[in-house]
Amino acid sequence: MAHFHAFQGLRGPALTWVGLRAIAILLFILLATPYNRGALLNWPHMIAGVLGALFQLEVALQLVREGRSFRTVIGLVVLLIGGVIAAASLPDWHFEYLLQGEIVFQVGFTWCLIEWTYALADRARRA
Repeated sequence: MAHFHAFQGLRGPALTWVGLRAIAILLFILLATPYNRGALLNWPHMIAGVLGALFQLEVALQLVREGRSFRTVIGLVVLLIGGVIAAASLPDWHFEYLLQGEIVFQVGFTWCLIEWTYALADRARRA
C-alpha cells in the first residue's frame, strides 16, 4: 500500500487516477448485474461495461501521451483491436466474438498497466 501512495504523489493526470478508481467500482457492478437475467440487470451491466472500457481507453491513451514508445503503442493497438472486435459483436450482426474481443481488450489494457508501472517507477526513481 505504501507504494501506491508513493505513485499518487507523482502528479499523474487526475482523470487517470479517477478512471482507475471508477474501473474498480464498475467491475463490482458488472459482477452484481448478470446480463442474462433480464433487461433490468442487462442494461446496468452493459452501461457499466461500456463506461469501464472508456475509462480503460483513457488510461491507455494517457500512457501513450505521457511516454510513447514501441511497447506502449503496441499495448494500445492490442487494446483497440479487442475493442473493435467486442464492439462489432454487440449489435445483432451474427458476429459472436464478444468474449474473445473482451479478452484481447483486457490483455491490451493489462499491458498498458504494466507499462504505467514501469513509467511511474522510473519517475519515482528520478524524483
